[in-house]
Amino acid sequence: MNITFLIGNGFDINIGLNTSYSSFYEHLKNRNHENQKNKLIENILNDYFNKEILKDSSKDKKDSIEQIDWSDFEIAVGSYTKKIETKKEIEEFIKDYEEFIDYFTSYIEEGIDNNLLEFWMEENLNSFENSIKNPINTYERDQHELTVRYSNYRNITKNFNYVIFNYTEIFDLLHQNWKKHYSQTGITSNSPIHIHGYCQEQILLGVNDESQIHSKLSSNESLQMMMIKTISNQYALSTRLERTISVIKNSELIIIYGMSLGESDKFWWELIIERLKKDSKKSVLIYAYESDQKGLIKHHRRMMNKQKEWKEKLLKYASEEEKEILSKQIFIQFDTLKIFNFIKLSSEVFSKQTQ
Repeated sequence: MNITFLIGNGFDINIGLNTSYSSFYEHLKNRNHENQKNKLIENILNDYFNKEILKDSSKDKKDSIEQIDWSDFEIAVGSYTKKIETKKEIEEFIKDYEEFIDYFTSYIEEGIDNNLLEFWMEENLNSFENSIKNPINTYERDQHELTVRYSNYRNITKNFNYVIFNYTEIFDLLHQNWKKHYSQTGITSNSPIHIHGYCQEQILLGVNDESQIHSKLSSNESLQMMMIKTISNQYALSTRLERTISVIKNSELIIIYGMSLGESDKFWWELIIERLKKDSKKSVLIYAYESDQKGLIKHHRRMMNKQKEWKEKLLKYASEEEKEILSKQIFIQFDTLKIFNFIKLSSEVFSKQTQ
């Protein structure tokens, strides 16, 4: 049985890293003087992107910015290319964009306490093992449905794959240590694939395809290689694109954790829908973060509406006639701490919880 985890930035946020868009935005605000010549960062600081993303929001500024995820920002940057007119402006945009990537990755790396990391991993390996080996941990009715679906695989070796959409190597390090110290009897656990690269290698931050940048620039080769993930991955030094496509196509169960299912990664959502359409026995389990978890549990109507919203993030890539059937293959769990419930990677929190 092939089980594939798609791991997003929510995984890093869950362990205590400040890798959300809103955290990075606040970081830039506090260090404004360092980036005065970078127009991309300048437009983040003057709220150009925030206004573009949140123009229909009625909430106050702080709450609204916290709603923004990186996929929203990627789409907004793609839209920003309509402001680029001349060859000189293209060259300046490319320079600013690459400088922004360097600054962003440095910010991520500076936020990881490497002195604490080894001890933190030791404390969390049990939780990691349980999350991988028992990934179906959802509401009673869905739990029963998924258990029945996969009952025929109970005594079959489980083959685990991992596709990482964030930019740190935390998941990789946990996986390496787990394989080194824990029994792998009855399972095969393959090395994670970083489909968007990571801080030190071939990082991709951008849009899904040519339609998400301005039409007059969509054929510009430099911009394509820098911004369009589906094109850039075709020329990556590794075969991560081909391997990820193969992994998803051959998965019986796909588990999505810490992802917003945004438009900037729609290539993958379209691929998943195609696989569900071809085999009604395949399923997707989404661990979906919502800030109002208690309200969802308390009010059945809210829960049902939110589940429909999350399912629609995938189902919008299917026809209306297909949606009802495919909906039964998609499961939503809002309690994201049912798996990967780790002690935070923070010296203050870590010391309190391990005393």
